[in-house]
Amino acid sequence: MGRSRRVTLRCATEDLASDWTTPADLANAKRLRELAQKAVGGDIPDSAVRKQLRLLPALSQLRHPLILAFDDQFAGDDDAGALRETISAVNDRQWFKQTYSARWRGAAAVLEDDGKETAWLGAAGYHRQGSPEDFYEEFARRCHAGSDAFLPADEDIAVRRIEVNVARLDAWKLQVHLTALVLLDAAVNNPENTYDTTVLSPDSAELLTMSMTVVHTDVDGITAHELVIELVPVGWEHPRLCRLTSAIATSAIDPQPEAWRCAPLKDNAESHWTVLTEEAMSAARAAADSGELSADVRPGEVRLGTVAHYSHRDHIAYASVHGEAVQAMCGHWFVPTADHETKPKCATCQEEYENTPV
Repeated sequence: MGRSRRVTLRCATEDLASDWTTPADLANAKRLRELAQKAVGGDIPDSAVRKQLRLLPALSQLRHPLILAFDDQFAGDDDAGALRETISAVNDRQWFKQTYSARWRGAAAVLEDDGKETAWLGAAGYHRQGSPEDFYEEFARRCHAGSDAFLPADEDIAVRRIEVNVARLDAWKLQVHLTALVLLDAAVNNPENTYDTTVLSPDSAELLTMSMTVVHTDVDGITAHELVIELVPVGWEHPRLCRLTSAIATSAIDPQPEAWRCAPLKDNAESHWTVLTEEAMSAARAAADSGELSADVRPGEVRLGTVAHYSHRDHIAYASVHGEAVQAMCGHWFVPTADHETKPKCATCQEEYENTPV
């Protein structure tokens, strides 16, 4: 695997003002830089930067031709073999020339941190042969007292740190999704037995115990496969991660929220019940056989509900603000959404509501 490649936010947002294949990348990079600067100053949480990062490809894949050419050139480890030309007029460190067509020129440096190399595209500009405004002429002048201004700034380091955390969280989500399917397959093949596993947090600490039990019931010659999932947290320290684990595990098995009946248990534990579909059991079998997930899996992704439920007005208000589940009059647990008025009403909820004394 080659060294990592990155472009500084200053270079992307100030030097590369035109020729973007996807102009939205430039707008999103500018917004990312603003947020990163605020995060460095402690004015906003990392989560705001994470949200913005989701709108962008990897920074070395921003859709500007010079950035993509840089990413391709520095994908390997062998600088000598690539015959990269250095900018001889800059003496405090080695800067490599970067070109694209007759228009764009850039300067890239390879930096080492904890034994790992990263190539940074730190500056860019127009090629103007013979002109004092040519990029390399201007770059040499600006580096006369040193080239530190073109190295990664605190905002770049902050984004890199947050990206590492995002990648770790994404990998953890995939693992939870896979774990749920593999556990389900074991439970399907051994009905009435309970199978459990310990789910670790993204930091590899014990988070909760997930258990599954499948009961096969025959009704009029038709077999129903009923699943019960119990999630028991190890402690009280990570409620958000526990809720996320619950959402990922249930959506891995059936992404339709209304397929589930949920109930809180003591000590912050949860119980979830559903009737399994053939699709869910097939997906579990495939995951258990291969130990992998398909590339299109999106852990935690759910399908929108098909009906609107009734619940206590105060409960609805709180759940809407905090994104938490609330119990409907029919017994279903759901997360309120803004589009409920466009959906048909749950018949059981409506009947209970109409029979409730004013």
